Amino acid sequence: MGGCIKPGKIAGLFFMGWLIPALAIGQIDGMVLFSCLEPSGPVTNLVNGSGATVHNWQHQQSNVGGPQFVGDSTLFYQYRVENPTMISGGEGGGIQMLDWFGTLLWDVTISSDSVQHHHDAQWLDNGNILLLAWERKTGQEAQEAGRQTLENTLNQMWSEIILEVAPVYPDSYEVVWAWHLWDHLIQDADSLLPNYGQISQHPERMNINFGTVGGLNAPNTSNADWLHFNSLDYNPYLDQILISARNSNEIYIIDHSTTTEQAAGHSEGNHGRGGDFLYRWGNPEAYGMGDSLDQKLFWNHEANWIDNNCPDSGKVMIFNNGYRRIGPDYSSIEILVIPDSLRLNNTGTYDPPQFFSTMVLDDSLFITRIGGAFQHPDGSILASISLRNRIIEFDPGGGIVWQYETYSHLSVARKYYHFQNTGLEIKSMPVSAAGAFRIFDNYPNPFNPVTQINYYLFKPSMVNISIYDLLGRKIKTLVNQTQEPGYRSIYWNATNDIGKTLGAGIYVYQIQASGFMRSGKMVLLK
Repeated sequence: MGGCIKPGKIAGLFFMGWLIPALAIGQIDGMVLFSCLEPSGPVTNLVNGSGATVHNWQHQQSNVGGPQFVGDSTLFYQYRVENPTMISGGEGGGIQMLDWFGTLLWDVTISSDSVQHHHDAQWLDNGNILLLAWERKTGQEAQEAGRQTLENTLNQMWSEIILEVAPVYPDSYEVVWAWHLWDHLIQDADSLLPNYGQISQHPERMNINFGTVGGLNAPNTSNADWLHFNSLDYNPYLDQILISARNSNEIYIIDHSTTTEQAAGHSEGNHGRGGDFLYRWGNPEAYGMGDSLDQKLFWNHEANWIDNNCPDSGKVMIFNNGYRRIGPDYSSIEILVIPDSLRLNNTGTYDPPQFFSTMVLDDSLFITRIGGAFQHPDGSILASISLRNRIIEFDPGGGIVWQYETYSHLSVARKYYHFQNTGLEIKSMPVSAAGAFRIFDNYPNPFNPVTQINYYLFKPSMVNISIYDLLGRKIKTLVNQTQEPGYRSIYWNATNDIGKTLGAGIYVYQIQASGFMRSGKMVLLK
């Protein structure tokens, strides 16, 4: 999940001679990771709460999507390949993992005549990667699917796909799951085609004739970009994927519980709707149920679920760039409550009618492209004002508590914390709303036969961690004792309390501390 970035352990590292940036105002907890195009070449920087540079990585290629830490100090880095096959802003094509010292661990290219990685990818707890890609369609294929016009000189249409890939080290990958937007189209122009229907009656599908195919300057452009997906976020608790689409001014949620075959259809999966949109929001005109006055999102970026230990846990945060609003343009950071039902209301649109909250940014922070924001446990928000070369932390009331100025445009910045047994000193970790503990996803998951459960205690607590089956029967008690604050790990080897090995299936781990409780699912394979 994107909001309230998971603390990363940066183990056994010590630093001397900290570098001071061009401009850093204020002091915050944690460390901030970001990439930008420095005069000397692409650089990823890790800075502390005072703005001092802790470490950096030099790259050969420009960043896409923002860097991330994987597990401990492994850097997950997306980049623009030398000759992308499709170009429309945000094009990538390459993904790497590097260790702390810059040693290349994994490097792959996803850029072919038919598929081009772009904008965003996310590391999953099972070790796989979700990524966005364009899928090239010819003019004939577009016509056969019901598209009436192509506003570009290429006679092409770039649709969207989401791939889940399993890294094969050091330089390959395997596609283990795929979702194609092209399988979920609707049109009302040609009644002889199988995807013919009334647009407003099928909001679960995308109107193939909505918008232009050729980017901002269509017609007669030399790219065939259509919807311009620009971010994705995975929710492991819901097994759903959240997508931001700039050109349609919407967000979408799709089901990840499907197989690839089910994702191509309109049934099955946890919600019985296959790969159709479970939910969409921001511009009902895109599915024939509104006009420009109903639009709420304007060139949006970086939609992310706010994490479990944040004040607005479970809600969605969106960077609303605000380009082409009705009235003056301004950027804003929005929080949206997604209804549990993910169903249409009685007006034929999706709830809610308005944002839960809006933080309007100063005119000097208006940007048309890129941008992102994440909430943290103390309610603060770290925002990337990318085209203004700024990273800003706002307090819950919107006041600026920290500001860092970069030397050039940056991708999305993320904040990390870490705990004991490391050489990096960080002042503290903000206390969550519960104020008791934070639990992270077990890893690996699925597993066979051992998995690790990680958690962090904010204060001395009586801790109980137990394993249950799906019938609610307690299988094993892993922890039942008072523990001091800090980062903790416990392993489970798929045995019960008497040492008997358990069969394959789904099990639930539950942690209780200081009167609070959290749980998660894990899958045992055999």
